[in-house]
Amino acid sequence: MVEGRKVVKFAEPIVQGTPEEISLSLDGAYRRIEEAALQRRSSRGQGQSSSNVPPDTISEDTIRSATPGSVRQQRVVHPPPAKDYEPEVRATKEQTQLYDIVKRFGNARASSKHMKELKATKVIQCEATYVDLGDLAESVRPNGKMSTNVVACGIDYINKHMDMSPDKTIMHYSVTCKIWDGDFHHKILRKNFAQHGQFKLTLNKYVLFPMFQKLAPHDPHDKCGHHYVICLDLKNQCFEVLDSMCSAADADLTSHAEFFINNVKETWNRHYENSKVQIRHFPIEYVATTNQGNTTDCGFHTLEYLAKWEGRLVPAVTAATVVELRKFYTWNWLTNEDFNKRSGAREFVEETDKKVIKKYK
Repeated sequence: MVEGRKVVKFAEPIVQGTPEEISLSLDGAYRRIEEAALQRRSSRGQGQSSSNVPPDTISEDTIRSATPGSVRQQRVVHPPPAKDYEPEVRATKEQTQLYDIVKRFGNARASSKHMKELKATKVIQCEATYVDLGDLAESVRPNGKMSTNVVACGIDYINKHMDMSPDKTIMHYSVTCKIWDGDFHHKILRKNFAQHGQFKLTLNKYVLFPMFQKLAPHDPHDKCGHHYVICLDLKNQCFEVLDSMCSAADADLTSHAEFFINNVKETWNRHYENSKVQIRHFPIEYVATTNQGNTTDCGFHTLEYLAKWEGRLVPAVTAATVVELRKFYTWNWLTNEDFNKRSGAREFVEETDKKVIKKYK
């Protein structure tokens, strides 16, 4: 050995033997490890299945399957809570004052020619429609009936001036009417069921349709009707019906909703026949909502469903909420200049009240 260098001793190999013997030894070790792992998994499964939890306490959300592998958990729709999950709407003093003026037009007698002319004055002009003073007053006053024209105005406001998910589309009444009539290739439906661009519905998660059910369809003089909402939920693969007055037990509602849904499926098939997204097999779910306490507030419930429904949380619309919504919407529809193209609408209403309305109180 050369002087000045350290002597390095190599350790003896841990496993000694020929390559064939070593290979057999490793195979046996791997087999024992796998058997131990399988035994541990089996014991865990037995421990869960033999738990002392009685069957009647198992949550309805639990899904069992005899098929191995992962099972998609069923969606849970949360009913409206006792207290609204959002901050309660509170109108300001200024908003309340403007609302009080408008509702007086709804209560005023229209026997004179001058009052009829005032009520026929257009005070809201948006992209979707226009609303005259008498229609607005009748729609927002207590115990008044909201017209489809005012709901269309509300939809236009929600679409353009409220914070809404980009994956959600609210259709206008014109679309609902063409689908109901079975006019599947009308230009309105060709535009709103476009195969390309911003109107391509297959890119959405939720498509909502405002519904108006005539309560006396065979009486041309009876304009009474009921508002509710149908949602095409592409995310959860179903149709959802949100109604503040009726439920799945109401035959008039189910027949009305199912007729429209069948026409939606046919419209979809005509315009998206070659799409991977198909809806013909989608079931119908009737969502539990807060029932309105009268027969006239359905329009405000409908606007809240359209603005807030996204498949899980049901908006809690109480009688107190509707009182504030009347003021909130009246103010925003009249005073938002980006929305209302009729400039000076608020000033017109206030000046008219000073000059005329007091005579009819």
